[in-house]
Amino acid sequence: MQHANTIFALFSLLGAALFLLSGYAIGRLRQLSLLEVEFETVDEHSVLRLPDDTTTSDRDRARPPSFGRREIQRTSPATRRLPGEDMVIIELDNVEYLESPDIAPRANPNPSLNPTLDPTPNPTPSLHYAVAIETRLEATEEWLSEACLEKSRLEDEVAKLELDRKHLEQSLMHARRDNEALRERAQRADSLTSRQVTLRADVVRLTERAERAEAEARSAAKALKDAAAEVGRLNIAARQRAREQAAVEAQCWESERRLEATAAKLAEAEKRQSDADQTCRRLAEELADLRRKHEESETQLAEAKARVVTSFVAPQEGSGGQGLATRVASLAELKDQHDRNLRALGDFERARTLVGQLRLENDALRVALQSARANHESLLRRNRHLEEENSRTRGLLIRLRAQQGLLEPSQDAS
Repeated sequence: MQHANTIFALFSLLGAALFLLSGYAIGRLRQLSLLEVEFETVDEHSVLRLPDDTTTSDRDRARPPSFGRREIQRTSPATRRLPGEDMVIIELDNVEYLESPDIAPRANPNPSLNPTLDPTPNPTPSLHYAVAIETRLEATEEWLSEACLEKSRLEDEVAKLELDRKHLEQSLMHARRDNEALRERAQRADSLTSRQVTLRADVVRLTERAERAEAEARSAAKALKDAAAEVGRLNIAARQRAREQAAVEAQCWESERRLEATAAKLAEAEKRQSDADQTCRRLAEELADLRRKHEESETQLAEAKARVVTSFVAPQEGSGGQGLATRVASLAELKDQHDRNLRALGDFERARTLVGQLRLENDALRVALQSARANHESLLRRNRHLEEENSRTRGLLIRLRAQQGLLEPSQDAS
């Protein structure tokens, strides 16, 4: 139906174009018929006469090109001169006289038509004037032959346009018949049965269902793509957590090893502390014994000094120098014992200092052991947290893989 309308509009446009071309051709032919000229002889002068009903523009177009109507300079209201020629054109209403200035004044053949001419007679025109008239007559005849050829060409074109118009009319008739046939087919197509209408409704419903299924498939594909991206991200996170867990486990093993080493050092330090405590108790007993002996030796030394002084002041009879030597020897022995006691006391002080240092070391080891135990506990808690996150990630991966298998069963094999 639309195709037939397009063909009809096209033929209508072609008909309008043919109508305009026919009008133009008819106007051109009429213009050529109006431009027919005829020559007369008035008093031995060639006169170019135009029809009375032509206008000034038609008269200007009727003059042949050899007349040189371009760039005309007017000399008076009734005369004008052609540029480049010694020729004067005297214009009346519908008559033009060509006069040459070298022709002597002659009698006016018709004073009522051209009162401006000199009335003196001049019965013999010059040869130059006759040649000019003959030349312009030949140019006018050539122009008329060209106009006739143009007229015949336009008539041929009009005949061709008429033939084209007939062909277009026939094509238009065929197009109208085709349009009628298409209109009948459209009417038959409009008279469909209820079954066809139902089938159309079913087709529309199935199309909508297919569109919804396609939209759901696109959304499922998008969800699958998002799930695959999430699986990849979770895999990366799981690998990162696995690396972190491995690092934490390594730290846990290192902390346990250090804890065991610290516990061994602490046990050794406790053993050394117990040994040092026993040594301190033994040294304390020895120190007490040494103090007692030192006090006894001091008492004995004081007594010996007193006896020596007494012996020097009042020496006994019968004993002599032998008693003095005995006393000096005992005094030296007591002095040696006193020196030994002093050295033992210094050893005891050094042992007590060592015991203090051991106690400080044991306290530092206990603090380090407590911090190591706290660090170990924090590492264990972090390890448990990472194991919980890994278990949750594994569950999420299992669910996503199950969802992916439900969306695309063909990927189970892969």
